[in-house]
Amino acid sequence: MGLDYSYTQPSQSDDYGVNSDDSGYSETEELIRRDQAELSNKYPEPIHYPPQPEVEFGFPQTCYCGGEPLLATCHSRSDPGRRYYTSNGDVV
Repeated sequence: MGLDYSYTQPSQSDDYGVNSDDSGYSETEELIRRDQAELSNKYPEPIHYPPQPEVEFGFPQTCYCGGEPLLATCHSRSDPGRRYYTSNGDVV
């Protein structure tokens, strides 16, 4: 059963892949770069709000926009009379 296997290193003159020239250009890398740019335009970084320790106790003291929270009443058919916090939207 003495099978003899041999292996040799490929020479530097052997071409592997289509874009293996030394120009530094890679079609695959270019496509990845374009995809990442497109995704960053479609899906920007999410907004990170500051921690709100007051909300833990049920009554917010500062709105996420920096304004004062206002207590409002819902007038929709599905949930009439529900109380919720809102803001006038003024950024401080």
